[in-house]
Amino acid sequence: MQRPCEHQVIVTHGGSLTFVVASWIKMPIKAVGHAYFRVPSGSITTLREADEPSLA
Repeated sequence: MQRPCEHQVIVTHGGSLTFVVASWIKMPIKAVGHAYFRVPSGSITTLREADEPSLA
């Protein structure tokens, strides 16, 4: 996930998406066991990085 390119397409199964998102948000590996990012089967998930951190 740390490749110098503008866009990446990653194909996963439901449970492994949690590890992809956790890596993308730089979640500590010890915390991943407490997270689950659920998506419907056959869905497309788009991750975008904001230009500036949100204060909300």
